[in-house]
Amino acid sequence: MLQPDLADDLVAQEYGPAGERSHVGVAPPAARPTPDGTAAGQIEKRLTEDGVDYEVVVYRGAPHGYFADERDTWRPEPAADTWRRLEELLARNVRR
Repeated sequence: MLQPDLADDLVAQEYGPAGERSHVGVAPPAARPTPDGTAAGQIEKRLTEDGVDYEVVVYRGAPHGYFADERDTWRPEPAADTWRRLEELLARNVRR
């Protein structure tokens, strides 16, 4: 996971997908209307303060590892949406 002190070095659009039931301190948006003390909240606060274009997507009910199709935590719908958003981000930001 991106650490809050790394926000100083970010120069591109950022995308942060997360499972709601992840054990890495990400809370659903309704539970954190303002950045809180979690790592995700601290990162969002820094990105906002620094004017970084970012998107955080929390997938309701998804566990940590929802994106890993070789694990029992894989969830096809959030994983497919994550791929779609990542491909769109890359298409907007990576030159060929």
